[in-house]
Amino acid sequence: MLKNWTQTHFLKLNESKTQLMQVSSPRSQMYQAHQLDFNDSVIVPTNSVKNLGFEFDSIMCMKKQINKICSSGYFRLKNLWKIASKLSSVKLKTQLVHACILSKIDYCNALFYGLPAKVIYKLQKLMNSAVRFIFNLTGPKRQWNITPYTKKLHFLPVKYRIHYKVALLTFKCMNGLAPSYLENLVVLRKPNAPLRSSNDFFILEFPSTEKLEYRRRRFSFAAPIVWNELPADIRNLTSLSLFKAQLKTHFFSLAYET
Repeated sequence: MLKNWTQTHFLKLNESKTQLMQVSSPRSQMYQAHQLDFNDSVIVPTNSVKNLGFEFDSIMCMKKQINKICSSGYFRLKNLWKIASKLSSVKLKTQLVHACILSKIDYCNALFYGLPAKVIYKLQKLMNSAVRFIFNLTGPKRQWNITPYTKKLHFLPVKYRIHYKVALLTFKCMNGLAPSYLENLVVLRKPNAPLRSSNDFFILEFPSTEKLEYRRRRFSFAAPIVWNELPADIRNLTSLSLFKAQLKTHFFSLAYET
């Protein structure tokens, strides 16, 4: 069956790289998938797989991916500290942090939406350590409040970086800038009564209420929550560059209450 499907879609599987993983809730893990016989190979189920460099686990808790980011991030940060004395410019240090640390934190971070705060905090601690590197906060200075320095760099906290990515993907879906499989998950609400504002047209329809917590993290559920909480003047924008600028300003004000 699998072989027929791949041939129909003009695909050829690399048997040595093909993996099998069953995705389900933690309570359903007792019902494991059976091995898959494919030609002369046997594909055994695994608890995690890698796709485009992102580690997916069978219960979608993302702990393996986050641990991977933190491990790699602290290793890179340790190497940056070794040359810190040669880097006198805060601007240069900031560029290095963007390239080596923040780019890893932001990669596919929309998938982190809805994770417990204690899990997200691991990424926040990594970002805080990077900020200490930028401003050379060593010794007793490590105990100083990091928020003023993060604010000075205009770094959004990890929580809001995730919301920013979800909102940006939603904007692209609504303006024909995203793949069709994502656009089909976003549906505009058709109001039965006049809206609060005559210019407030872009309100998304909520999907049916999900009882299971892990299902509330899917894009079709996260997009309306994040999008509908945005101010109407931001939701009504059509320019991508202007939307990104005002979206960051909005989340920045929420994060630091300015």
